[in-house]
Amino acid sequence: MSSAIWTEERMEPSERLHRICERLRKEGNTVKMGDDWVRWDLELFGGMFGSARLLMAVEDHGAGAQYVRTRITPRCRSGAAIVLLLFGTLAPLALFSGAYSVAGTFGFFWTLLLVRTVQQEGQATAALMRVIPTAPPPSPQPVAGKPADVRG
Repeated sequence: MSSAIWTEERMEPSERLHRICERLRKEGNTVKMGDDWVRWDLELFGGMFGSARLLMAVEDHGAGAQYVRTRITPRCRSGAAIVLLLFGTLAPLALFSGAYSVAGTFGFFWTLLLVRTVQQEGQATAALMRVIPTAPPPSPQPVAGKPADVRG
């Protein structure tokens, strides 16, 4: 999910991220800040299986105006991905081997884990969306002396 906001309040990008992080922590969330070696700025853990990452870019436009763009990406944690892959492989193998109860068990736990992972990714994404101000970019202002484009 991507969003952008135009703001007249100039703030350093690191300060903006710090404020987002603090708001998330006040809500009781577990947050990890990115460093110079990763392609994200902040990761919010939704639980053991899912999280969401935030990437932010800030453009300065003079006179204190800034255009802030954000992208939130849901993420399946490594452990959940491995277990999903394992159960997703073992269930059809058991089914083709004729072990129907084993296949059903693997399939059940695969489904349960998948639902829980998606739920935690969604919770983390929703929490990030709550604390990041979003608004459409400003509409272009008409140039003096030229009529504005009016469509009916």
